[in-house]
Amino acid sequence: MGSIFRQFRNQSVLGAILTIVLGFILLANPGTVLSLILRILGWVLLLLGAGGVISFFLNRASYPSYGLLITGAVEFLLGLWVVRHPGSMVSLVGTLVGVLMLVHAVMDLQYVYDAWCAGAANWWSAAISGGLTLVLALIVLFNPWGSASSILSLAGVCLIVDGACDLLMLHRLGDLFR
Repeated sequence: MGSIFRQFRNQSVLGAILTIVLGFILLANPGTVLSLILRILGWVLLLLGAGGVISFFLNRASYPSYGLLITGAVEFLLGLWVVRHPGSMVSLVGTLVGVLMLVHAVMDLQYVYDAWCAGAANWWSAAISGGLTLVLALIVLFNPWGSASSILSLAGVCLIVDGACDLLMLHRLGDLFR
C-alpha cells in the first residue's frame, strides 16, 4: 500500500506545481494567455482524466477509491469539451476553474479521510487545506466580482493557494509515504 501512496504523492506534487504555475500565468496576464491556456488545459485534462481512469482500473484491487475514477472521468469529459469547443469556453473559464477546484477539493477531502482511516497523525492539517480549497472553489464558482479579468485574476490567486495547500497537505501527510 505504501507504493500506491508514494505514486499518489509524486503525481500530486506534479499536479500542485502545475496548479501554481497556471495560477501565476492567469494572475500575470489573464487576457493574453487565455486562448493558449484553454488549449493546453484541454489536453492536460484529457491526459490526466484518462490517466486517472486507467489508474483506477489498474489499482482497484489494492486501493479501490472511486474518487480517482470519478475525478478522472470528470477531468476527461471537461478536457474533451475544452479541446472541441475552445471558443465557447472563453466565457466559462472562471466557472471551469471553479468546478475543477471543487472536484479537487472533494478529492483532497477524500484523501484526508483515507489518511484518517490509515491513522496518519497530521490528517487534521490536511483537512484544513482541503477545506480552504473548497471555500476558494465556491468563491470562484459563485463569482461575487463581475468582470472576466477580475475572475481570472482571482482564479489565478486561488490556484496558487490551492497548489500551495496541496504541497502543504502532502508534506504534513508525509508519514503515510514512508
